[in-house]
Amino acid sequence: MSALLARTALAPSRVLRACNPLCPQGVARALGLCAREHLHPLLARLERLAAEELARKSSRLLGFMKDSRHELELERLKTSLLLCYGEVALEAPGTQLLPRLEHGPAAWVLVQLRGAKGTRTKEAALETVGNIAEAFHPNRNSLHIPLQGRSEVLATVLDQFQAQCADLHTTVLGVVTALVRLPPPLTPEERVVVLKTCFTQVYQGVGEREDVLSSLGSLVRQILLDSVSPATLDEMFTLLEPWLVSGDARQREAAVTTLSMVLRCYLDNLQLGYESPSKFTQTGLLLGRLVPRCTDPCLPVRPRAVECVCLVLQLASRYEGHLADHDNDTTGALENIRQQIVTEDPSALFKVTGELARIICGKLPHFQLMHFSESLQEGLLDPETTSSSGASVVLNILLKAKGGELYHQVHDILAGLLQQLAHIHCPQTRTGTIRAVLALAGHHPKAVVSALLHRPLPFNLAVTECWEGLAQDPELCTDIIDQFLRLVATTPPYEEEGKGNSETKIASLQPLAAISAMREMFRVGGTMRELAIGRFADLFSCFLVSVGGYVGVSPPIYTPQQPSTGGSKFSFIPNRGAYKLNPARVAREA
Repeated sequence: MSALLARTALAPSRVLRACNPLCPQGVARALGLCAREHLHPLLARLERLAAEELARKSSRLLGFMKDSRHELELERLKTSLLLCYGEVALEAPGTQLLPRLEHGPAAWVLVQLRGAKGTRTKEAALETVGNIAEAFHPNRNSLHIPLQGRSEVLATVLDQFQAQCADLHTTVLGVVTALVRLPPPLTPEERVVVLKTCFTQVYQGVGEREDVLSSLGSLVRQILLDSVSPATLDEMFTLLEPWLVSGDARQREAAVTTLSMVLRCYLDNLQLGYESPSKFTQTGLLLGRLVPRCTDPCLPVRPRAVECVCLVLQLASRYEGHLADHDNDTTGALENIRQQIVTEDPSALFKVTGELARIICGKLPHFQLMHFSESLQEGLLDPETTSSSGASVVLNILLKAKGGELYHQVHDILAGLLQQLAHIHCPQTRTGTIRAVLALAGHHPKAVVSALLHRPLPFNLAVTECWEGLAQDPELCTDIIDQFLRLVATTPPYEEEGKGNSETKIASLQPLAAISAMREMFRVGGTMRELAIGRFADLFSCFLVSVGGYVGVSPPIYTPQQPSTGGSKFSFIPNRGAYKLNPARVAREA
């Protein structure tokens, strides 16, 4: 072997030049095996070859035309050298190689990676960087020598996403994974940079190649294994979230697939101790973001999203102290939903979405209800109409089933729904959101009515639709009208400001708001017509007195508004829209 090495190493350039350009791996593999016993002379020969052969300038015709054949030969030689270094990194003893690897071969390989022009050369450089990372792994690194410049190497490897097509994405992701596997674990800032870059490049170029998504899954699993904690999971989900609502169905499918890999890895590797939290606080947020994807117009997205819902519920159960298989019935029910939700039939989709909502509501702890509600409200603005409509269905069922537990959050929920209604354009989603308001009012009618009465006058379209929705419920509308009649009868219709000739009558806000609400409600037929006939005397006398009392009365231009800081006191702000309001006309129209 020594004699063979001597003959081979004396003229390495001839060996590398003579090798088949289509398979230089054979020579690289042979030199890698030689490195097991003769590392130092081999490295010296390779370094000399890199310094002498690659530094030769190509001959030029007439002083300015390059010799393309010479350039091609140098590129082949560079590729072969890179492969040789990669095999040496794999085969050489770590105790001899690692002390000189980072500042010798590794530094040269990085230079070649940055300046590589051909795809094959860049691929060879990436593979070699991956092999160097494997050499520094603790399984081979008995000297515990760290890769000091890992951050620089990572940045260089990630830069290769920018200049190359998707053919190298799998290789780049594999090298990044090998670098991430090295100690110490990445800092949160480094994690965000790596994940954001990989998500952006992979999802923007997502196609039919499943190996790229598989490699991305391996990377995110490795990053998660370094820190199986809610904080790491939250980082990953935050970076995935924009892709979950992408306008490209393939990107949504890829993002949901990655999220399912992350959740599965988290669940399989979760180790709870006495210092671990007793609750999984992301349950409501994650479920609310996943529900719209369960009714995604892209059918392959739906079963993946239901799978993610199942994993989130299992995670929440594990944090509560339950065994992994304590609720097989729920898992089985979700598996049936996962199969049934892939349907084009709107009625079947509505039915299975309702079943999914009831399962979630049955498993969701009380402290997560508000988080789930807020997250679902965000889903009402999903770009996909079937997704936003699905979110409204689940929100409606949530408020029907659990609305009684949310008394102290009525004002926040209603404010959020009214804010979303101003931006919802899908008719089905808009109708579902109004029904959610109706479901909340079924539990807390006085609180809902009070919150609606405090909306600025004149009522905007969203508030008007809420009054119209409440008018369609026979029991609710009867109680609401009784409440309004008492309010108008017991509250002065206006307040006097100023004295003498400058005296001004300003309409009281609450009675005028009640009359405005009744005007909108009586525009709805059916139940309200019957109520108007049955209570005609009380209603007509109320409105007739109001018309007379409001003659010459100005509208209230200052509207009470509860501060966003959560205080209990109301502040008064100017309401420019009320300037055009005529209280007497409102009462007459009512």
